[in-house]
Amino acid sequence: MLHKPREPSVRGIMYSSFTIGLTIALLKMNGITFIRLILLSDAIISFILQYLLTNYINEVIKKQRYGNLIVPLILLLLPYGVPFLIGDPRLILELLVIKATLFTAIIIPYRLSPNNMFSYLIGTTLITTVYLDPPAFTGIATYEVFLIWILVATYFTATSYYIESRLGFREVSPLKPLLSWIWVIPTIFILYGNPFILFSTVEPTIKFIRNIVRNEKVIKASDIVSMGRMEMKRGYLFTLLIIISILLGELTKLNNALLKL
Repeated sequence: MLHKPREPSVRGIMYSSFTIGLTIALLKMNGITFIRLILLSDAIISFILQYLLTNYINEVIKKQRYGNLIVPLILLLLPYGVPFLIGDPRLILELLVIKATLFTAIIIPYRLSPNNMFSYLIGTTLITTVYLDPPAFTGIATYEVFLIWILVATYFTATSYYIESRLGFREVSPLKPLLSWIWVIPTIFILYGNPFILFSTVEPTIKFIRNIVRNEKVIKASDIVSMGRMEMKRGYLFTLLIIISILLGELTKLNNALLKL
């Protein structure tokens, strides 16, 4: 039951998403108290459980043996009890609602059609929610934190769409990945107070536009593996750029505060 995800892309998405969420939690906290240290440790435990159970849950859904979901779901819920009792229970409930909604959005379409691409894309969105655990567990509730998750989830979901559009045995328009991505740029620009974050959107936008222009399909298994590895590296670059952007934003706020003294 407990195994690391089979697909490297899934591992990369989970690593990247959680790293960003943990970085934000550490930056937004006003000092690390004993309670916060417990909550952060619990968030790491939650991530490890999600990481090790994702593959098993995916296999159960494919086989449609939903009774086998009871034990892994109970294991996944256990870490949420700690922040619910000693943290902000409202945030934990809201987080669980988001995860449960996405999980349901995977199962229903997949039950109707096992080859449904919608379930695959929502599955990508679901695994990015590991980002939300560290901020929610430590009681950090700002719309900026949620906006960053929207950006992260949109990037990885659009990238999954991009990969599908490049597969020779899929009839997916290369325009769709760009459309699923491009809307997030003006959203972040208008609603997020840190303009540095836009730097992280440049490379993905170029990638999606080039995909439309070139429209190159991949058929060989070795080429598909190479493409997956390349996208994992791009995901790590995206993660690094977001973290740098957040740090620059925090430094700018600190500098402005010092100037006002």
